[in-house]
Amino acid sequence: MEVETGSRTIRFILNGEGYSISSNPVSRTSDVLREELGLTGTKVGCDAGDCGACTILIDGEQRFACLTAAGQLEGHDVQTVEGLAKDGALSPLQQAFHRYGAAQCGICTPGMLMAAQSLLNRHAKPSRKEVEDALGGVLCRCTGYSKIVAAVLEVSGTSSSELPSSAESGVGARTEKVDGKSKLLGTEIYGADTAPQDSMWLRVIRSPHPRASFVLPASESIVAEFPGLVRMLTWQDVPGNKGFGIYPHIKDQPVLAKEEVSYRGEAVAALVGGRKSIESIADADLGIEWTP
Repeated sequence: MEVETGSRTIRFILNGEGYSISSNPVSRTSDVLREELGLTGTKVGCDAGDCGACTILIDGEQRFACLTAAGQLEGHDVQTVEGLAKDGALSPLQQAFHRYGAAQCGICTPGMLMAAQSLLNRHAKPSRKEVEDALGGVLCRCTGYSKIVAAVLEVSGTSSSELPSSAESGVGARTEKVDGKSKLLGTEIYGADTAPQDSMWLRVIRSPHPRASFVLPASESIVAEFPGLVRMLTWQDVPGNKGFGIYPHIKDQPVLAKEEVSYRGEAVAALVGGRKSIESIADADLGIEWTP
């Protein structure tokens, strides 16, 4: 089966505005939003549809952006966390999250907000069970979900929880987190959300075999063959100790394999260059000779 690698025009509505972008239709929507459109509010936790941090709404329904091909956006209405607030003012749902302190580390918060918004769009007064079910696809390691569920129930008017006391009520009162608003707006910047201008990207090439010997082509010839590729790193480029491991005295796992791999997915080389350039290079085109 051939995988499409060229770009084409994709038209869709994003946070109420019409967009027309030129992108590879099989690119992950999460990558398109973050890397091409600069909307880093959508977080990427697992890139495999397990954690739900990248949850967005497509035609009002929850979708994992990491599992949605960009081409599937054609003609649809897309909403991300950046589209919840109006003119910088928190939406009622975001305000409730802020009051209850539902945003802690903030990585899952955009996904939680979008999942909750999808439910409220369909059901103005959901039960606790319905809220829990709606949020079930988004994992949180901080809150224990209690504050998040309480915030959603408050917005729906079905909460039986006592509202958090305001800061003015004295010692023991809950105060709004100083970084809470930016996490709720999707504007909080994390390590993966920014990079210096013109940064180069690195892509690891991994073994397709569980055990095999291999011969790499000369790095210089590969760089000359593919425009935009700056360097191909191999085991010879790893300085000093070429192994790593979790035990202080045992570092027997090679950073990049030398002549032989011991498992499928073991790293054998790394391509360095512009993102689109290194993404467009198929592993099979590198001329690595494998002997399983």
